Amino acid sequence: EGVMKEGDFEPLAICGRNADVGSVEDFAALQKYAQCPPINRNKPILLLEGDRAFGQTGNNLIEFLHAIQEARDMNISLGIMSKSWAMNLLLKMWMAIESDDWRIQFERAFCVKLFNNEKQLEGWDIVRPDTQE
Repeated sequence: EGVMKEGDFEPLAICGRNADVGSVEDFAALQKYAQCPPINRNKPILLLEGDRAFGQTGNNLIEFLHAIQEARDMNISLGIMSKSWAMNLLLKMWMAIESDDWRIQFERAFCVKLFNNEKQLEGWDIVRPDTQE
């Protein structure tokens, strides 16, 4: 009693998606089983931008998870600017993966679209979240 057996646990899931918990194997599993809807210009995209984060890491992670849930609830996609607070947070926490195609892996794992600059936003229907100023 009190001892976990191999089949007694399930992967951590957030918003119905398996969550990466840090290892390369976990990240590979997340990519394999992630079921992301297509992200294209035919659907609005909730954009996380700005380099100023409010609160500490835990609060920022909660804000990111809220954005994932909000995008899902609104049936829209989620986008992240590459120099934003969200990207800084996620790079620190999960992206210790050394790979030439890390951006593709990142987008697939988190079901997001990464943008490098304002020019790449042209043609997208951008939704900006209600956040602190």
